[in-house]
Amino acid sequence: MKVKKRTFFFIFLFIAIIGLLSFRIINVLNERQQEEVQKSQIKKEIIIPVRTVLVEKGEVNSFLKVTGVVEANETVRVTSEIMGQAKEVKVQDGEEVNKGDILIVLGDEQIKIQVAQAQATLDSIQASYDKIKSGARPQEIKQAESAVLQAKINRDSAEENYLRMKKLFTEKVISKQQYEQAKNQYEIADAQHQSAQESYELVIEGAAEEDVKSVEAQVRQTRAALDMA
Repeated sequence: MKVKKRTFFFIFLFIAIIGLLSFRIINVLNERQQEEVQKSQIKKEIIIPVRTVLVEKGEVNSFLKVTGVVEANETVRVTSEIMGQAKEVKVQDGEEVNKGDILIVLGDEQIKIQVAQAQATLDSIQASYDKIKSGARPQEIKQAESAVLQAKINRDSAEENYLRMKKLFTEKVISKQQYEQAKNQYEIADAQHQSAQESYELVIEGAAEEDVKSVEAQVRQTRAALDMA
């Protein structure tokens, strides 16, 4: 009998525990269901305020703030027609300029030097031109005559020595080197005499027409360079 009572006791205890657990689970489920219902009701009751406006046609401006480097669509390199050291700068970096504006002022020291050099070159060429146009002076004619005379004396002397050395070489008295040396001296003296004679003729006849025109062209070019300096 005691065994049966104990068995019934455990069965009853097990049923009681199951009942309590079931009751607790049902309560928890009911509580969660009630919470969900309350949350749903709260969401339905929340009123979100809104503002309505009349739709109108217009422009929408959007601005973007960024950091970068501004580059021009077109870059123009400005140079000076003449070289020189900048004495004064009339504009600032990035300043807008117009055609005809003075950008820089060059120092005039180098320009003055260029003008003086151009003037000196013009004076020298002009003097040469005047000399050619006026013809040779008497002193120049005498100098040319003296040069021809001296060159003739040197040539005759060299010719006489050459003929003498030639005879000795034929007779095998002197070496070939001595003969060649005398021959070269004669040829040089003869060439110098011809050059002196041609120079004398140029002095007497005056400058050729093409020489005069060449110097005239040099005078014009130098004057143009002086005007540009």
